[in-house]
Amino acid sequence: MRSRCGRYLSPVHIMPFAHRALRRAGLVVAVSAAALVACGPDPFAVRPDGPNLDTNFQIWAMTGTPVPYPTAFAVPQRATVRLEPTGTFDIAFDITPSGALQVLPVGKVISSLTGSRPIGIIVSATPYSQIESAPRSGWAVDSIVNLQVGSVFVLQVTTQFCSGQSRQVIYGKFRVDSILPAERRARLSGRVNPNCGFRSFADGTPEF
Repeated sequence: MRSRCGRYLSPVHIMPFAHRALRRAGLVVAVSAAALVACGPDPFAVRPDGPNLDTNFQIWAMTGTPVPYPTAFAVPQRATVRLEPTGTFDIAFDITPSGALQVLPVGKVISSLTGSRPIGIIVSATPYSQIESAPRSGWAVDSIVNLQVGSVFVLQVTTQFCSGQSRQVIYGKFRVDSILPAERRARLSGRVNPNCGFRSFADGTPEF
């Protein structure tokens, strides 16, 4: 190999040049990798599994209705279900003598064989369409609430569907659309974020 000065270099002289070139190349790779980490998505961030899901459902009161009627609601599945001693629901419903729709968390209805599953609820004064995400605080845990037509509430549900996850809750927002005391039933609409720990109620796949 000829040097810039015109002299021929032996392999012994070439080695320091090679080592310096390799060090420079390694530095470039390291800097490039750091830039990718800084500018790209966090590879350790929790990713959503799917979009937010809307629901409309009819529910019956626990009292004054035949046993087969669905009087409870499972939030992750967005499904009305019967009261079961296994506790395969999150909230149950009743209608008070005054005609209010009563929402009862699972722990106020049965003693679950799988242990306590706290249910947080917030009755919101914010219109349903304007609730963009679940609150970070202010939850009334395992509280019974009475609601009227037009009432809006947000749920924080501890669920087995999030077992093994760092965040073991699912959030949903709901509105009471109608209450028919004479028929012992009511209609509600809602939106559930099925991603464990994600609070956003935005259209499509949530970002947080």
